[in-house]
Parts: sequence; C-alpha cells; structure tokens
Amino acid sequence: MKMNRKSTAHLFNAIIITTTLLGLLFAFLILYFGRGRTVVNLPWYVPMMHSFIGLAAFCVAFLSFGRYHVLRNPLSYWIGIGFVTFGVLSVLFILTWPGLLSGEQGLIAHLPSTSAWIAVLGMSSLGVFLLFATILKWPRKKTFPGRNWLWSVGAWGATIVIIALLAVRFEQYLPPLVGAEGNFTKPLMIKVWIISLLLVFAIGLVFSTRRYLQTGDALQGYVAITQVTLTYGVFSIIIGQRRYDIWDYLLRVILAAGFLTMMFGLLSDYVQLFYREQKKTREKEILLRELYHRTKNNMHVISNMIDLQARQIKNNAFDSVFLDIKNRIQAMALVHEKLYASKDLSGLEAGEYVRDLAAAIMMTFEGPAKRVSFELNAEYLDLSIETAIPLGLVLNELISNSMKHAFPEEMSGKITVNISREGGNLHLKYRDNGTGLPEGMDISKSGSLGFLIIYNLVDKQLEGTIEMKRNHGTEFEIIVPNK
Repeated sequence: MKMNRKSTAHLFNAIIITTTLLGLLFAFLILYFGRGRTVVNLPWYVPMMHSFIGLAAFCVAFLSFGRYHVLRNPLSYWIGIGFVTFGVLSVLFILTWPGLLSGEQGLIAHLPSTSAWIAVLGMSSLGVFLLFATILKWPRKKTFPGRNWLWSVGAWGATIVIIALLAVRFEQYLPPLVGAEGNFTKPLMIKVWIISLLLVFAIGLVFSTRRYLQTGDALQGYVAITQVTLTYGVFSIIIGQRRYDIWDYLLRVILAAGFLTMMFGLLSDYVQLFYREQKKTREKEILLRELYHRTKNNMHVISNMIDLQARQIKNNAFDSVFLDIKNRIQAMALVHEKLYASKDLSGLEAGEYVRDLAAAIMMTFEGPAKRVSFELNAEYLDLSIETAIPLGLVLNELISNSMKHAFPEEMSGKITVNISREGGNLHLKYRDNGTGLPEGMDISKSGSLGFLIIYNLVDKQLEGTIEMKRNHGTEFEIIVPNK
C-alpha cells in the first residue's frame, strides 16, 4: 500500500538525522581521541552495560513476539528471533567476560577471547535476522497455526545456546581475538567478518528504509533507525584497538541506544494498534447501536400491523392469539431497546429489563393488571443478548399464563420473580399465588403452545433446566448458564 509523503516524513527524517549526528560524533571522536587511547579502566562497565542491553533485547523480543501472535506479521517474528538470540548470547557474554574472577577469567570461560567470540556470534545473528525481517514474507499464520510458532522460537533458542556452549567448551581451538594486554588482534577472518557484518547492516538499512517509504509501516522505520546505530557500532569495532578505549565504551552506548529505539518503536506501535482498535470498536458500536434501533423500530411496526389486523377481524377467539404474538414481539423488541440505550452494547442489566418487561406485559391485560401486583428481587447482573431474548420470551409466556388463568374473575394476587447468580449459572424463580396448574401436568408434554415454547427455549436454546412446583399457586425454577 502506497503512503503519501507527508505520512512517512517524520521517521525518514529521523533516519537521516540519526545517520548525520552519529557521523559527526564519530568524526569528532576520531579527531580528538584517535585510535587505541585508553580513557579509563572500568572492568565492571562492560558486564553492567551488557546486563542492561540483554534485558532490553529480551524486552524487544517479548514485544515483537506479542505483535506477531496478534498480527502474524513476519517482520515481528524475525525481529523477535534476532533480539532473543542477542539476549541469550548477552547472558553468556557476561558469564564469559574476563575479570569476573581472579586471573582475568570468566565464570564459565578461561580465555579472554571467548567473550569476544560470543559477541561476534551475537552481532552476526542480529544483523542477519534484521535483514530477514525486512526482506522475508514468511512465516504467515498458516505456517504456525495457533501457538505452534513458540516451538520454533524454543528450538532456535536451544540451538544458539548449544552453539555458544560449544564455543566455550572448545575455546582453546578458537583463533585469539584479544591479546594479553587487552589489545584486539583482528586476524584476517575477523576483518572479513567485520566487513561482511557492515554490509549486512548497511543493506538491511537500505531495504528497511525503502520498505518503510513504500508501506508507511512505522515499525520498519524504527528497524531502519536501529540498523543505523548498529552500523555505527560496527564502525566502532573497526576503529577500536583495545579494551577500555573510547570506542569500546562507545560500542556499548550505541548498542543500548539502538535497542532502546527498537523498544520505543514497538511500544509506539502497540499504542497505535490500540488506538486503531479503539476506533474500530467505536465504529462497530455505532453500527450495532443503529442496528438495535432499526430492529426495535421494525418490531414495533410489526406489532402495530398485528394490532391493525386484529381490529379487522371481528372474532374474540383470535384476540388472545394476536395478543400473545404481540407480547412475544414486544419481549424481543425491549431487548433491542435496552441495548440501544445502554452504554455497554454486549449486554443489559437483568433487573431493569425484567421489571420493564413485566410492566409492559401486565398492562396488556386490563382487568387483571389492576388486581395483580408484581414483585422483583434481583441481584445486579448483566445478561447477554443470547440469554436476554429467550429468557424474555420465557417470562412473557409465564406472566401471560398467570394473567390469563391464575387469577379468575375478581381474584387478586401477586407475581414474584427472584433472580440471582450462583456460580456461573443464572437462577430465576417465578411464582404466582393463583389457582395453580392441574395435578400431574408435565410442561414438556403439555399440548399448550405457551408451555411448549417455555420448555424448548430453556432446554434447547438456553441449555438450562426448568422445574415446576405447586405450592399455594405455581412456581417455576429455571437454571441456565449465564453466557
């Protein structure tokens, strides 16, 4: 995707400015300090700085792998591999650093060149993997479905540890890189390595900058800035002559700056991803709210059409049928009305919904509504739309049945609903103190459409249970998972 020049200017300018400033800094240091001049001998400085650099490398790797897990972007995967490799090798570098024990020995190494070889391996791996991050389009989601990509990370981590430990084990066979006085020997193979590493970082810088300008992916821009600092880090290796000279100290500072830049880039990318997802969520909420509003309006239109049709048919036998249909539609419409007015579109408060639903249903029964009271005892809990609609239909059938049959003639009474949460289940107890249902009645086998609707909604759709009791009226206990 092509991006306009304005959107990509800020990081491209940062790449140019970083390159220029580091170039001026190196020119000044060469003129002032020259090569091989020892400033101050601080044996603790290198382990301390590499502890910080290693920690930063692990942080970058963690952030990169987190980004890859969500986006499955190969760029993130290879950045993570590169930095986790450097982090592991930084730990081994510290353990092999001469001077941690007496006699210029490391904790797990005996020769001063061993830590230098670990550093060579770390810089080489980082350079190659950052280049891979820029040019490779693998692995994608299909390559490592689920969390299988973690196995590849673990396998590579184990491999690099084995290689480094073999270098420690056979350190006496490796060409010396550091002399007895701490001077760098730089045999021919190391000079070739340095030139090759410089080319890898430089080529990676060019490719990552080009990819950033093409795609506008800010993370590519931060990779380019990091590669600028690492390229100058290689220059400090070329210029440096011995341990504890100005270039040896500068190398660690440059590495720390580059790693912090990469960490900041990933954190900035996470913030941008969060804002983008937040914007998408707001847009979805607007669309969903509009959908609830239109659904509610459409259901009201259907309800009004049923009213008109009922007035056209002068037959009392159909009045009850039309009323039942209208109340069922109203129960569903009320869910969408509540969700439209709610701040949280994923669910609605159970007590408020049941109270309003009961009031609306009871008002349609003009005579009994004056003689029957309603009591609600409800804990504060949210209902998802998947639970609210079928539960509302169940309550509609129960209340309608009570208003029609439980309180005949001038009998007054009371309907009570208790709602509570027990574990992960929603418990609803419905009770009226009316005449009660006939003895031996099984609602699962009843010929009544209302009870058939109740049983199927609870058993099939809500995947719950319903139990009926006769105790001075009728009582139903419904237990459903609160999804």
